[in-house]
Amino acid sequence: MFRADVHQTFPPPGREQVRARGLGIREPLLQDPRRESLPRPRPRPQPAAPTPAGRLNLLRQHPQVVARKVPVAETRALEEWIGRETKLGNATLAAEVKHGNHGLEPVKRWSDAVNAAIEDIVQGVPPFPLVRECLERINRQADAICISQTPAEALKREWAEHRLDRCVKMIAGQEMGTKAEHLKFAAAGKYAVNKILMIGDAPGDYHAARNIGALFYPVNPGSEEQSWARLFNEALDRFFGGAYAGDYEAQLVKQFDACLPEHPHWK
Repeated sequence: MFRADVHQTFPPPGREQVRARGLGIREPLLQDPRRESLPRPRPRPQPAAPTPAGRLNLLRQHPQVVARKVPVAETRALEEWIGRETKLGNATLAAEVKHGNHGLEPVKRWSDAVNAAIEDIVQGVPPFPLVRECLERINRQADAICISQTPAEALKREWAEHRLDRCVKMIAGQEMGTKAEHLKFAAAGKYAVNKILMIGDAPGDYHAARNIGALFYPVNPGSEEQSWARLFNEALDRFFGGAYAGDYEAQLVKQFDACLPEHPHWK
């Protein structure tokens, strides 16, 4: 069904293609199909982000948690499920609990509570400065979609609240698959790989882009405003001008990598 939706939504190659993320809201993608695909040096791959279970295991080791004897939730059922489930999300979690996996019941309660809290709290929170201007420019020159592992209902609500939904052709949440699947269905084989730009703020975004050979623009954690300013003032010109791939992208990915240490500072 997703393939059919994409075929109907995306025009044939002839515009560029952009994917949006890290807006202060969630997730954009870019393309300039007028140029031929060229080989380019690959930036160093980013380490995969810890799973939720991995984060809890790190929390269990934190000196302050150890010193205060704070109990941390057991993660064996969660780790086992993550290890075999290929479509992680609210729907598959609910189905797993419904079919008798009682070990995941606390996880589902927590997930439901987080979604409810986000719906209650995340209102009137504008995107980072220049996000709107970036998306408006992207929309004039490219085919843009929003892809995320956030539930689609929350994505659509937040993007619509700030009238950013008009800047993208599709908003795809976790219900439509992983980010790598979103990119594959929407762009792979439809645009030259050096004409696709993934804008993201996490290692998973980088890996999703590299999965189809696309370019990556990082929104650096802790420096989001500077990252969007650089995209608006510099990186979009390079992308649309065919001067993004290579040393320029590699330098940006190197800076991104430095923002994401492999080990916490306290270990």
